Amino acid sequence: MTDRTWPVLACGERVGIRGTTTTSPMFHSQGQVMDRAEKLKQVAVELEHIPRWPGEYQGQLRSIYLLLRTNNLGEKRAGRAGEVLRRCLAIIWWDVPGARVHYDRAFFNG
Repeated sequence: MTDRTWPVLACGERVGIRGTTTTSPMFHSQGQVMDRAEKLKQVAVELEHIPRWPGEYQGQLRSIYLLLRTNNLGEKRAGRAGEVLRRCLAIIWWDVPGARVHYDRAFFNG
């Protein structure tokens, strides 16, 4: 009987008889998926405090906030929504100084 070698995934993990092992980054446990879904719901609720209009930079502010806040919530010690919004504003104002953006100041400062 020959010694059989199993295929290796791009991440360096070997594939077993019944598919990948549980440590594969391609598959997540149910708890991780639910946790991610809850985080995305939280970001969606926070985005309701950044209106889509009026203003030509509202869409940019919302998309940057979505990206940074989702990343922020994935960290072990997530920061506050106001801190992430200030980073978003700094990014926009770096490109367009004095750009007018609208958001719920009471929600993000509180």
